[in-house]
Amino acid sequence: TAIEDKLQVGVPKAIADMGRAGIAVWVLTGDKEETAINIAFACELFDTRTKVLVLNLKSHPTAAMIKAELLKHGHGAAAASATGEKHALVIDGEVIALVMADPALQLALLKLTMDCQSVIACRCAPSQKAQLVKLVKRNVKGAVTLAIGDGANDVEMIQAANVGVGISGQEGMQAANSADYAFAQFRFLRELLLVHGRNNYRNVSTLVYYILYKNVMMYLTQYWYLAFFNFFSGQKFNLEIGSQFFNVVFTGFPIIWICIFDRDVSDEASRRLPQLYALGPRRFYFNARVFARWLVEGFYESLLITILCV
Repeated sequence: TAIEDKLQVGVPKAIADMGRAGIAVWVLTGDKEETAINIAFACELFDTRTKVLVLNLKSHPTAAMIKAELLKHGHGAAAASATGEKHALVIDGEVIALVMADPALQLALLKLTMDCQSVIACRCAPSQKAQLVKLVKRNVKGAVTLAIGDGANDVEMIQAANVGVGISGQEGMQAANSADYAFAQFRFLRELLLVHGRNNYRNVSTLVYYILYKNVMMYLTQYWYLAFFNFFSGQKFNLEIGSQFFNVVFTGFPIIWICIFDRDVSDEASRRLPQLYALGPRRFYFNARVFARWLVEGFYESLLITILCV
């Protein structure tokens, strides 16, 4: 759309140097402002120590006033984030419509929300929910968005996010049919993220490193042998059946076993210590340093194997 074209030109350069955003909860709902705030307090998304900024057209009728308020509270939230003070934003659909029409307002909104622990968007149309998801997804460097919904009015939001989760229930099956993952009760989100998601992230990271490592180690033995011992004559270092057994038997079954059964802590510990989930957004298991370590091990082990065999 025209708004997205403007967004791609106007915002990303300013957001690119902001670094990775923390884990924040956004509630995008069609409820009234008072209802949404009461629900936020009831589910402990807000507490009495949270500084809440409420933006609507009654209190801020113009785009200029909205921008000034966003910038003002953005500076305050950024300064208070170091002290652990909580900030939250409540914004309604009419204000969202003004924000989405102006890239400068989008930039101001993103700057504020990156220092907020939670954001409530009330009186949202389905298209506005998707626009907010895309705003963060496309313009906050390294952001991974997860959208959860239970009805047909959440389908656009679910499809716009990196990961969509649908809840099947009284609202129908539209959300579940459009999602990447579906379950019957909201409480199962804890299992999806803290248990299955965290373990899958660890095991897939190990799988990627392992496949790279074993192939580097195997084929570099042939290279060292050709380069230093027979002057690229074309003689094979391994028998063909040995290569097949290496890939299928010797290195195939161990990684399958590890990826299915490996656990660093028990499932119960993962539920009781949700802080362990933060290792994923921090790229603790999958990063350039670990990648380089596996690569270096493949290099020197292949050289050692070649020398010992010769």
